[in-house]
Amino acid sequence: NDSAIDFGTYKTFIIPDSVVQLGGGGITSTYNDLMLNSFINQLESRGYTRVYPTDTVTADLVALVSVTTAENYVYSYDYWAYWGWYGWGSYYPWGAGYSYYPYYTTYSFTTGTMFMNLIDVARSDTVNKKIASVWLGALNGVLESGNTSDKIINGVNQAFTQSPYIRTY
Repeated sequence: NDSAIDFGTYKTFIIPDSVVQLGGGGITSTYNDLMLNSFINQLESRGYTRVYPTDTVTADLVALVSVTTAENYVYSYDYWAYWGWYGWGSYYPWGAGYSYYPYYTTYSFTTGTMFMNLIDVARSDTVNKKIASVWLGALNGVLESGNTSDKIINGVNQAFTQSPYIRTY
């Protein structure tokens, strides 16, 4: 957020009817409508009016939702499986000199991030292809296990709770 921006000067927004996929694998469109509607609901609850391409009213803001994923790999070394560690080998029936080799584990998990972007139409430069982003909210963990719907709704709500300046009044 640019602290010089007065969000009260904006009154309208336009939003594409799709979520932009920025990259990564395993991105599903299952939650696209929920992501878009959660963002729209927050903007409307703050006094902004949604406009459509067929309207005669122009939008002050472009609202964009995008997602990306990353595959994370974890390599772990389990010291507890190595009984010779901390000198424990002599306390067990197999005696000193007998010990297990260290135990290695490897696993991966996919994380997803949802981005919400507000772009000032008037400040954007279409000739030089530079956009004037005035706010960016990011919600991490949207693809991890658990209740994805609740994560999206609660995350979007929290982003706006942390941004009380986004309002028309």
